[in-house]
This record gives sequence, C-alpha cells and structure tokens, in this order.
Amino acid sequence: MDTATPNSPDHVSIQDSGDVSGTRRAELKRQILAPAALALAAVIWGGSYIVVKDTLNDVTPAVYLMLRYLIALPVVGLAFQKEIATWWRDARRAMGTGMGRNWLLPPLIPGICLVGAFIFQSYGLQRSPPGLAAFLTSLVFVFVPLIEMAAGERIAWSRLAAPLMLAIVGTILLAGWPAAGLPVGSLLLLAGSVLYSGQIFFTGRLAANTHPAVNFVMQGAVVLLVSMLWSAVTRLSSSHLNLDTWLRIGYVAIVATGGCYLLQFWAQRFVKARYVGLIFTIEPIAATVLGWWFKYESISIVSVLGSAALIGAAGLAAWFSTGDSK
Repeated sequence: MDTATPNSPDHVSIQDSGDVSGTRRAELKRQILAPAALALAAVIWGGSYIVVKDTLNDVTPAVYLMLRYLIALPVVGLAFQKEIATWWRDARRAMGTGMGRNWLLPPLIPGICLVGAFIFQSYGLQRSPPGLAAFLTSLVFVFVPLIEMAAGERIAWSRLAAPLMLAIVGTILLAGWPAAGLPVGSLLLLAGSVLYSGQIFFTGRLAANTHPAVNFVMQGAVVLLVSMLWSAVTRLSSSHLNLDTWLRIGYVAIVATGGCYLLQFWAQRFVKARYVGLIFTIEPIAATVLGWWFKYESISIVSVLGSAALIGAAGLAAWFSTGDSK
C-alpha cells in the first residue's frame, strides 16, 4: 500500500513529475542536441562549398541563388504548412490592429543580412578555393561578439577567451596568413562574413518566439525576391542547366539550405549567438577535407594542427554554452 501523503517527502505529484521531465528535456536540448545540430549544419555547409563552386561554373550566382530558394521554400512550406498557417493567421490579426509590422519586419532584417552575405559569398567563392572561402566565412566567431557588444549585450569574456584564441590560431594555421594583402575574392568573402554575423545575431533575437520554419520562410522570401531581381539584370543566357547541375542545386536547396537553416534556427532557441559563431568554425574543416579529396587544395601538417585547434574551439564553445543560458 502507498502511504505517501501530499505533504510527505516521498510524495511526487503527476504535475511535479511532468515539470521535472520537461526540465530535463529542455536541459538535454540546450546541452547536447542544440550544439550538435549546429555542428551538423556546419559540417554540411563546409562540405557543400565544393558543390557550390562546381555549380557556379555552370550558372551565374544570381540564377543559382534564385533556383536554390525556389526549391527550398516550397519544400519547407509544405513540411510545416500548419505552423506557417498559424503564424500567418496571427500576423493578419495583428495587422488589423495596426501591429502588423511587429510580426513582419523583424524576420526581414536577418533576411536582408542573409541575402547580402550570399551575394558577396557567391562572387568571392568564384575567385577563391573552397577551404579559404569557408575559413573567411567562419570568421563570424569574431564578428558576432562584436555586434553583440555594439548592441549593448554583456559578454562573459572569461568563457569566450579560450575558444576565441583557439579559433584564431586554427584559422591562421588552416588558411595561412595573407602575405601581400587580401585579394578581391577574399575581401568579398570577408564582407559576406560580416553580413552573415548580422543574420546570426538577429536570428538569435527572434528564435525563442518564432518557429524555425516561419523564420526560414520569411528570410528565404527576402532572398528569393532579391535573387529574382538580381537575375533580371544579369545575363541568364550564360547559365547552362544540365541534369548534373540540377542535382547539385537540388541537394544544396533541400539539405544545405532548408535542412541546415532549420537546424540553426531551432538551435538558436537554446544557444547564444556568440557560441553559434564559434561552433560554426567546424565548417572550414569539412571544406578543406573535401577540397583536398577533389584536388582543389592540399593538406599539410600545419592544416591538420589548424583543424585540431578549430575542433577544440568549437568543442569549448559548445561546452561553455551549456552554462550560459539564453
């Protein structure tokens, strides 16, 4: 016979049990699943640089970006039509009360940052090897904390110091230090990295209250609109869309765009933007390995040491993020 009473130490109500279970699930997401999701997205993105670089030999950056989102948006929209319909219904009600801009404008800001990052990255990647492109893009680990500081957020530098130093050392070892200034391609990629840092920062502010699919559709709509306008003023005739090109674009659209951005937007509900940038330092490792495999670049003991440092930086960032809740 159970002799526990509501006031006894052994008594645990169903509600309390549910609260404990919910807390454990939230901690699991914050400590393990969210950093792992970001790391997986970074690996897929890094591995996609070689695919994108080959694709840009067949199509212009504008057409590539337009087709990428023409495929990704309907796929995500169909998969999450219930969540998107609910958000749209609430947004229409808000517009009826004059509060519509509070629903529509915030997701557009990271969308503008994202499309700008894509434009600079596309032209920069045409002029740079995949490993260097991923390295310069991964410099978000430097820019995101600076943006947070400019926005007035307090940063625990004691937690960031070690992973930042490892990330700096790793990127220098992996990509090398430019001896005679940065070429045009590197400058374009660097500008893209700054804009992508802005996208991570603003997404972090929206993630807690916006479903990842809604975030993706809103940001993706901006990217699609700009890329369509961009395609209209560039030469479409210079694009050659064969089956192999369509397969590459389809992979990037569904896996590296829809899938990876949904992972990022979900994970940013639990991980602060400053740690997101550090975990993304895994990206150039995947790009360098595939670049070596397809003979775009070589791997040396120095690049291996750089990769080890970047893995250490990402690991520390994931570890420290568990103790720095949003």
